[in-house]
Amino acid sequence: MDIVNNHTQYEPSAAILLKTAMREGRPCWLRVATNSMAPLLKIGDFVQVQPLAGNPPKPGEILAYQRDGQTVVHRLLAHYPGWLLTKGDRSACADPPVSPEGVIGKVVWVKRRDTLKPVAVTPTLPQRLRSRADRWRAQLGSAPHSYRWRRKLSISLRLCDLPIMLLLPTELRSLDFLEACQPWREEGSPFNPWIVEVSRQPLFMAPRMDGSPATAAHYQLEIQADARQLRMQGKQFAAYIQWRRKMGRLLLGRRDHSGSMQNALRVLLAYLLSESNGMLLHASGVVVNGEAYVFFGRSGSGKSTVAALSKSLGYQVLSDDLIALRKLPNGYFVYGLPFKGSHPEAVVSPGRYPLAGIFHLQKSDEVTLSPLQPGRAVGQLLSCLPFFHQDSHAMTRMLPLVSDLILGCGGYELSFRADASFWELL
Repeated sequence: MDIVNNHTQYEPSAAILLKTAMREGRPCWLRVATNSMAPLLKIGDFVQVQPLAGNPPKPGEILAYQRDGQTVVHRLLAHYPGWLLTKGDRSACADPPVSPEGVIGKVVWVKRRDTLKPVAVTPTLPQRLRSRADRWRAQLGSAPHSYRWRRKLSISLRLCDLPIMLLLPTELRSLDFLEACQPWREEGSPFNPWIVEVSRQPLFMAPRMDGSPATAAHYQLEIQADARQLRMQGKQFAAYIQWRRKMGRLLLGRRDHSGSMQNALRVLLAYLLSESNGMLLHASGVVVNGEAYVFFGRSGSGKSTVAALSKSLGYQVLSDDLIALRKLPNGYFVYGLPFKGSHPEAVVSPGRYPLAGIFHLQKSDEVTLSPLQPGRAVGQLLSCLPFFHQDSHAMTRMLPLVSDLILGCGGYELSFRADASFWELL
């Protein structure tokens, strides 16, 4: 019976013997040295590790893998292309991403004193979240807003009439972004919300979705969406959302928790709106006499300039960077969002306003206003939809809605100079 001390540095020869035994199909025994898997595995227990024999591990199984000269025994939560997500049952955060090549085998038996017991597969985090959410949704009169799930704080938001519930560690309650979301928060229990469980991940950066190693020089936001789930990954965060279960998980890195949470919610909201007769648009929004004017264009076209000039006239600015549009039975409406642009103070209202007009911006020495050709307007508007440029299915899904918006409400080319005189034409 081979005995290797778990979570303890060992000689290279022992590591070679352990890998050789796994390749030959012989089980090995490891001695547990920490309580990260308590109460299932405690210090002093022995666990038997068997080789995977070519069978991929399943979420919920307990894996043994090597990292930096150590053997770690933790539970598998999820598969990702090129890496695995694991976590100790008693740990507050998930482990750094695990390479499949580092996996030794899976734990099947545990021996404590003179008792030998098999190790059962327990529900994974998404399954536990689903069970919790189903109970909440079945008790419509209850108030899960105040429920603490493993010391989690529940915060309910309503963005664009879509309910989203965040389950956060209590130490993140004072984030700047959450304070900015105060006008969008709901008391009590929203009906059938999207549930996102947020955790901190001390060590990042994860391998890229294609399995290649990540470096700060080329790291960009990566998004993959299919009929089952939405996955996204940035320099300081990673997240997945399961469509059918209406829930998912967000892992935050060491720094910029507010910015990472904003980026993840932006992507999630863009995809939710695309399924709800809506869109997220790179544009500035200004409210005049209870109606919303939308100014869109690529970076540098003047969205922030228009917002600043409008604010100087006393008009209400929803955002200078990102707004939401939805088609309702009585027309198109514009929504204010809590996401920060160049002027964080511009986000002032969670309300919705009927669309007065949509304008493509062009900087010029003269102020002119002319109708846009429908085909050109559709193309320009599609180019201003964030997060969909590499998702041909999402773009195809958005085309009918964008075409209906242009044909129903029209579109205009607005050339303007650096003053507020363009409002005389509107």
